[in-house]
Amino acid sequence: MLKWTRIVGVFTGVLAFVGFIQVVAFIQSERAFIAATAFSIVGVHPVANTNLILSMEIKNSGKSTGFISALNISGKFVPAREQLPERPEYTKSNEISPGPIVAGGSYKIRNEPQGFKDEPHLVLTDADVSALKRGDFIFYIYGAISYTDEFSIFGERRTGFCARYNPEGDAATSFDNCPDKNYTYAR
Repeated sequence: MLKWTRIVGVFTGVLAFVGFIQVVAFIQSERAFIAATAFSIVGVHPVANTNLILSMEIKNSGKSTGFISALNISGKFVPAREQLPERPEYTKSNEISPGPIVAGGSYKIRNEPQGFKDEPHLVLTDADVSALKRGDFIFYIYGAISYTDEFSIFGERRTGFCARYNPEGDAATSFDNCPDKNYTYAR
């Protein structure tokens, strides 16, 4: 009798563990997943002496509605022979919050990056545009999206993104992904 009770106890423990694994797998399969895609410059390429306006799409490829609590879009010009800083330096003034995005839905955003010396808008000179076209400088867009969904028991999820301006691209290919794990991540 004692042996049978042990077997039933072990079997019950195994069933409970398998049930827990299935619940975690179900939650992960039904969660929202929000990421930034389709980066572009309004007008395809930068134009001297006008505000630089960026366009991007925030897409939820998950199965539940995600509510964006914070979205940061930052930009940085880096000399071609240098790398992005090891840790992202997010610009606080560009934080926006577009709200909920339904499963399979998207939200288009237009953003004007902050200027060089805390100017409200980024306006490039003829020399700046020429340096970008020659490849002397690289323009990066990067940021992070913080969001929750109905399964966010343990806090927000966060997706980081980074894209690099391609001066030879067209409207669909004016930005390439930058695969730096400090900038592109899902947590």
